[in-house]
Amino acid sequence: MRLLLLFCMVGISFLSQAQVYGIISGKTYAQEGENALAGVTVILQGSSQGAISDVDGQYLLRQVPAGEYTLLFRYLGYQTKIITGVKVEPGTITTLNVGLERAASARLSEIVVTASFQQNSIQALYADRKKQPVISDGISADMIARSPDKHMGDVLQRISGVRVEDGKFAVVRGLAARYNETLLNHAPAPSTEPDAKAFSFDIIPSEMVDQVVVYKTLTPDLPGDAAGGAIQVRTRDFPALPYFSVSLGTGYNSQTTFRHFYTGRSKGNLDFLGWVGQSRNLPSAFQLVRQQYATLSPDQKISITRQFPNTFGAVSQPSSFLPFSLQLAGGNTLTFHSGKKIGYMAAVSYNNSHQVLDQDQAQYLLNKEEIYDLQSDIFQKKVRTGALFNIAYSSAHSKLTWITFASNEFHNDFYIRTGKIFVGSDQVNPIYSQNQHITQQGLYLTQLLGSHQMGNNHLRIGWTASYGRSYRLEPDQRILTLEKKNSNYALYLSNENSPAVNTAARIYSRLHEDIYNAQISLSVPIKWHAQTQLLKAGISETYRQRLFSILALGYASDLDPYGRGAVIDISKDVTIENLFSDTNINHYRILLANIPQNTKDYTGKAHLAAAYVMMENHFFRNLLQLTWGLRTEYNFQQLISLNQPTQKYENLDLLPSLNVTYYVQPQVDIRLGYYRSVNRPEFRELAPYRYYDYKRNFIISGNSELKRSLQDNLDLRVEYYPAADEIFSFSLFYKHFQQPVEQVNLGNDVLSYDNADHAYDYGFELEMNKKLNFLIHSSFWNHIFLYGNFSYLDGGVNFQGQHQRRPLQGLSKYMINAGITYASDRGDFSLSVLFNRNGESMMFRGENDGLDTYERPRNMLDFQVSKKFSHQRFQCRLTLSNLLMQHTQLYYKYGNTSHIRFDPNQDRIISDIQEGLTASISLRYLISR
Repeated sequence: MRLLLLFCMVGISFLSQAQVYGIISGKTYAQEGENALAGVTVILQGSSQGAISDVDGQYLLRQVPAGEYTLLFRYLGYQTKIITGVKVEPGTITTLNVGLERAASARLSEIVVTASFQQNSIQALYADRKKQPVISDGISADMIARSPDKHMGDVLQRISGVRVEDGKFAVVRGLAARYNETLLNHAPAPSTEPDAKAFSFDIIPSEMVDQVVVYKTLTPDLPGDAAGGAIQVRTRDFPALPYFSVSLGTGYNSQTTFRHFYTGRSKGNLDFLGWVGQSRNLPSAFQLVRQQYATLSPDQKISITRQFPNTFGAVSQPSSFLPFSLQLAGGNTLTFHSGKKIGYMAAVSYNNSHQVLDQDQAQYLLNKEEIYDLQSDIFQKKVRTGALFNIAYSSAHSKLTWITFASNEFHNDFYIRTGKIFVGSDQVNPIYSQNQHITQQGLYLTQLLGSHQMGNNHLRIGWTASYGRSYRLEPDQRILTLEKKNSNYALYLSNENSPAVNTAARIYSRLHEDIYNAQISLSVPIKWHAQTQLLKAGISETYRQRLFSILALGYASDLDPYGRGAVIDISKDVTIENLFSDTNINHYRILLANIPQNTKDYTGKAHLAAAYVMMENHFFRNLLQLTWGLRTEYNFQQLISLNQPTQKYENLDLLPSLNVTYYVQPQVDIRLGYYRSVNRPEFRELAPYRYYDYKRNFIISGNSELKRSLQDNLDLRVEYYPAADEIFSFSLFYKHFQQPVEQVNLGNDVLSYDNADHAYDYGFELEMNKKLNFLIHSSFWNHIFLYGNFSYLDGGVNFQGQHQRRPLQGLSKYMINAGITYASDRGDFSLSVLFNRNGESMMFRGENDGLDTYERPRNMLDFQVSKKFSHQRFQCRLTLSNLLMQHTQLYYKYGNTSHIRFDPNQDRIISDIQEGLTASISLRYLISR
């Protein structure tokens, strides 16, 4: 409540002044080498206003009356530059990035170079693209501001070669998420998913992002674990305009909204806030004897079993309500006469929604004999909360930034599953199953960043220190499956020596992971061949510690003296709701027994030390640029489990890289890149325990024998920039994988992980972003962009000594992203249509009795329209997602496995999920001055 009050007070204070002023902001840089220039004097001619650029070359002129101006940029040792025709409009930001040319002598430094605002903007645009020594794609803050995107998950859909899954997870070049790396302000971001290497981008509001760059080749100063690509997100440090915004949202889903809804009987007082609370913890009676529980007598176990709450069964609700979202965000920059400034930004968010999914599942043997056929209704309650805070201080030669954000997500999922099991050739047993799975997971991250320029030789020191914690709590997951072998549905319980996790069980798991990172770099400009070159070196340390515990308890019976368990018929007297009442527990002598293969406690530790040295060379008046060097990474991992040998993994990897750029013309360049990367197994993949995934109906088992993988990557790209914001590019790439880690299907509903011998993939990318003003010369068509990219990938894998003409696990055969957008000149109206299609993607590779499992292609079509009113203070945004409503399907591949396209006469669908069409509307009110 105090935080909400603070936001409102800040917002009200912004109303004190009318919007009669504008802002001029931008960056100063050296045209030779395109490095930022700190300490540049910026003068607004005809007034007393001025500014000095900071350590990043950024400058800011506030309170500029509307009109047209001339700006002067002066810096010792460089030619003075005057920019004419700079227009400032009320309440808007005019961006002006300026490059200065070094003076060869003191006399030449007296020369004044004059250019118009439009000429300078085009030169700055090309210079910004030249700064990137690697093959990359990105989107800048002004492009984000013109789009209706609410968070980073939306923004990434507009970047070439990037696909967004579930609205939040990014996939680069069709490779699995394990091959991507996320950087937040140049520091590695912890995974938001504890069991996978993935980052949830929808936790970052788009208005807090300054720039997003996807690196498709690497330099030594980037982490080596990024064969697919590294996604760099840079948050805004200094808001040009003080602002406070309030956003509200709701929506409609064709398959969820107003539909009859079910949930489990387990409820917590803090569920609406996204916290599991204490009510679902293990009973104290069990915790007191947990280590000795297996040695207790059956009567003692029965007594403790009665202490577990009887929360099996379903609760019916009339209908699913409309989703609700709220976001508050604000920020400001305080400037001082000395050129120093302090900027801050903050945001808090809350989302509450329901979702209903329909899922069909089946399982088949190698001879295509069907084992079961299941139908599931999945009812999901979701609550997400988030907070983000940035504060930065900058002077002419130093900059300090502190960034903190937290995200928490709560799921209450309830499954009702029906179907049949095929027993032999003439027996079919119907089943009925329920599962309530409650999950709370989240991430906390805080970063402190520093950048300093030493002396007049532009020597730069950069450093970062960060701490992150990810967590996941899954208290009291309850699974119950009834089978109809005779006239009635019944629960078939075994004895306490062999309880089944998929029959009747309660599962408790807890995970916490702490991540510490520190890094420092030194950049030294040097003169060579009469041109400025850059030498850079740095070191980094990352330490991770994971504490994990999972306890699986299965219901069993001590009723039969010969150990045959018990059969409990469901009737009018014995229902799912009272099945585990004290009366039935006593009558059938029901007790909870530990399931050893599904229970595990371990501590995981990982230490990653890295050092690098690199050189950035410029030749032939900056027509040729070479960025090359070596990165060394030492990694040590260990898993410590009770009563088991400690697992240790240690590697030292040398990761060279070379990037060459030849600027044929100001609008055309050719890029060539090579780099070596590494991919390491995650803790979950190494931990030797079995986890039952009820949704997919698979047992997932770790593999302690996994090895890290090395990749050699080669890229060639030609880029053509015909005009501002337009691009045509063509890329070729090849990747070779040594011992890639793949998720494999072992058959019998068991998934695990294994190393292939080696693999390769190759392909090409086409990208286009073009204004449609060439069709009709008018201002309207000048604001319509047609963009698209197409990626095609192919390759093969050597697995267990055999060459397979099949893709790498997780790789999409092709990827199509296309769209058309319109944005008005003032940015008050925008419209976009987005289309996405991904080719066949191998989900699991078949091994032993398992079959290759693929995801079928599907077409995705989304529509967005946004309109701003009331001097652009009020924004209304409508989004229609999944307009084509195509299903997500997985299939087993039979016959010729080198032809992976789905064959309805041969292959079999094993999973079919339908999500429905979603319409969402958000209202945003901006208070600024």
